[in-house]
Amino acid sequence: MCDFRDILGQEHIKQRLEQSIRRDQLSHSYLFLGEKGMGKQVMARAFAKRLLCTGEGTRPCGHCHSCIQLAADTHPDVITISRDKTTLGVDRVREQLSQEIRIRPFSGERRIFIIPEAEKMTQQAQNAILKTIEEPPTYAIIILLAEQEEALLPTIRSRVLRLSFRPVPESEILERLLGKGADGKRAQEAARFSRGIYRRAEELALSEEAYARYRRTLDLLRALPKCGETVFHRAQTEITELYPEPRDFLSFLRLYYRDVLCVKSGGSSAALIFPQEEEALIREAKDLSYEQAGVILKETEAAEERFRLNVNKELSAELLLLAIRRE
Repeated sequence: MCDFRDILGQEHIKQRLEQSIRRDQLSHSYLFLGEKGMGKQVMARAFAKRLLCTGEGTRPCGHCHSCIQLAADTHPDVITISRDKTTLGVDRVREQLSQEIRIRPFSGERRIFIIPEAEKMTQQAQNAILKTIEEPPTYAIIILLAEQEEALLPTIRSRVLRLSFRPVPESEILERLLGKGADGKRAQEAARFSRGIYRRAEELALSEEAYARYRRTLDLLRALPKCGETVFHRAQTEITELYPEPRDFLSFLRLYYRDVLCVKSGGSSAALIFPQEEEALIREAKDLSYEQAGVILKETEAAEERFRLNVNKELSAELLLLAIRRE
């Protein structure tokens, strides 16, 4: 799957890209901006497939040599820049972009370079890519994918065409999940939890492993406040194992305490992300003051900053969980 018609939502972006192709008004560099799971990489590959298709009639045809290569991830003119550590360094950019971009297309008229998690480029790497963006070959298109626009140099931001991804309506997500055979109750939970990010909903609704992690995380969050040492250390170990990418846990945590505060302020069940947990949320809201909730959310922000700076994951998680237990 990497056709515009298969991507849920983001009609404003599909129309903008399709229009630019028909009018032959393509930019040499794009910034696809949005949260993790909103479909930035799928959109980039769909755009590439549409540009490189050589079939007749509606494009992409899905049957020509170019479409088949792209579907198999073997197209020589679609290059995804990879990183070998937490940041994307200047050597990688020079090797996979600055040098590679000098090679003319192997077939067709375009070469397309996709840079996932562009905000993880070092400043040196960003300066290196800036030179390429300023004077790209006529056949090259560079697509930066990022969650945090402010992490990119202003000089880069001013030279790319910025396309922002929007949350998909919950009703559309639910309809798609049910169409894929998801259980009705679970599909509703997933659509609500996704907050407009279809990939998150799909994983939760259709993957037993993801749903088990979701349920277990709720159990652990209910158990953490004022728990004993044994329960605390077991929860800490489990959360580290459940979430190899700590930011996914932080995202879950924010949603959970958002619901606690919603209940505390008298919000309705319809406004909850976890309506099935309302009784537990009410109990927690009674025991937690606004000030204490503020401390937890502030510590969540601090944890995210520590993870961004590559501070030891276990230590960062422990400090956050200690704050939850204490408050």
